[in-house]
Amino acid sequence: MRYWILWMVLAGCGGGRLTAEAFESSYGYSVERGSVDAARDEFLSADWRVDSQVGFDLRLRHVRHNGVLWIQVLKLKEEYLEMAPAVLTRNYVENLAGGRWRVRFDGARIRSRRHVRWATTVLDEHPALIGAQPAHLALIDVANVDQLQLDADARVARALVAVIRGNVYWTETHGDRQRRRPALMIVVYQNAPGEFDESVEDFERLLSSIRFPEGP
Repeated sequence: MRYWILWMVLAGCGGGRLTAEAFESSYGYSVERGSVDAARDEFLSADWRVDSQVGFDLRLRHVRHNGVLWIQVLKLKEEYLEMAPAVLTRNYVENLAGGRWRVRFDGARIRSRRHVRWATTVLDEHPALIGAQPAHLALIDVANVDQLQLDADARVARALVAVIRGNVYWTETHGDRQRRRPALMIVVYQNAPGEFDESVEDFERLLSSIRFPEGP
């Protein structure tokens, strides 16, 4: 039975314009689409299609397996402005545990009817530069705590998470006044553990396709 675990939306909201050449985000960055058939909703390659964007800037689904790729932009609170990407990444992963996730079941996004407790394990992590912007990458496994009681090796999903402190902003409006505020970019590739390795290169391609605006 087909399902995906979706990450919690932390004050994030999608917005942008999809053209035949790229996705142009309202936050100022863009993602090159690649040599694909835009009429078929392809993105990056013929294997990836643009999916529902609710809660995301950009979300892609794979046509042959349960893999998903997505980009979210999250508004940063004042207390997080000076926090390093590595710390932000660990905080993000920790917040995924404990049953706060939404469940995508049979293609329809719903909330789980019963309390499901999730556990996350960081398999690897390291700093990176993505589009010359400071970032941190983490490879994580996701497990259902109840399933672990029956099978210690049970894993629901594996994911690559990139947290980027890029040149990305959102606009705060108070009456006639507008103020540009910093935001955090999250890029994720998620799949079943047995199919995960098949599309890791597509995650890397997505990262290399992101273009950040110039200037402060």
